[in-house]
Amino acid sequence: MQPDRSPTTTRRAEFSRHDSATLAQVARLNARFEDKDAGTIIQAAMDELGRSQLALVSSFGAESVALLHLVAQTDTSIPVLFLDTQ
Repeated sequence: MQPDRSPTTTRRAEFSRHDSATLAQVARLNARFEDKDAGTIIQAAMDELGRSQLALVSSFGAESVALLHLVAQTDTSIPVLFLDTQ
């Protein structure tokens, strides 16, 4: 019998290789921001990472409008990259 090499199995194997420090960091971030609004989270990313490390990817579809608006309220100089989904 051949080993299962389906994409799902491969992703699970890759995820299981992540060390516990990464998972702990995710848990800390989730706890820190679980009760925060999106604008606060965007501002925290700006404060901690800086503008040069952030960009918004958007297809400019109807679903993108809310996030584009939130980012524009935080800092209009955050780059927006167009993603052509057609």
